[in-house]
Amino acid sequence: NYSPLTEWDTSGLRIFLEHDNTDYDLNPSRGYNFQLQFSKDFGNGDSLQSWDFLEFKYSHYFNLDTFSFTQQNVLALNMWTGYSFSWENDVQIDSMGVIDAHRPPPWEGASLGGLNRMRGYDNNRFSDKAGFYATAEYRAILNWNPLRKNEYIPVAVDWFQVVAFAEVGRVHDTYNFDLLSDMKYDVGISLRAMAAQIPVRVDIAYGDEGTNFWVMVYQPFDF
Repeated sequence: NYSPLTEWDTSGLRIFLEHDNTDYDLNPSRGYNFQLQFSKDFGNGDSLQSWDFLEFKYSHYFNLDTFSFTQQNVLALNMWTGYSFSWENDVQIDSMGVIDAHRPPPWEGASLGGLNRMRGYDNNRFSDKAGFYATAEYRAILNWNPLRKNEYIPVAVDWFQVVAFAEVGRVHDTYNFDLLSDMKYDVGISLRAMAAQIPVRVDIAYGDEGTNFWVMVYQPFDF
């Protein structure tokens, strides 16, 4: 968390290497993609402070046999990990002792919880120097689509997709094997649709702190 009295401005440099050999970026059914990314704020200008973050993401998709009531079944796997070299947990820069020195802002860095990672928890519920996250989704596009030729719907709805998913993850102050122990988890279900050539999703996820409900566009693996 951070002090609501502080305006957190940041700017800097981001470089990345990405490879994608999936068949369809909006809703892949086979192949894999990965991204290695480094972000750096040098602390210049209006930036609150300097910080850095190195992260790696990988996704893999397996096209599975269909059922009589589905037109596509996919097992989608994703992992993400990252580390901030600059973050100093024992030094704070604000009078309330809330903002650690050289930590990334809440929307960057090793944060879990929210729309894309650990959906059973509040947005940015967990944050620290290091993070690890993994998820599996079983995605089934249904043959059933009552809106395919509905003249009262202003946009085209190409399909409906039912998804079951599970997620695990943890943040920690050091990057070591402790990241893989005592991890948080959640499970959930989702209803998705391809509307006006954009995936729209409604996710319901349950973790040990309760249930969260999310409405968002695009699939949750944030590439």
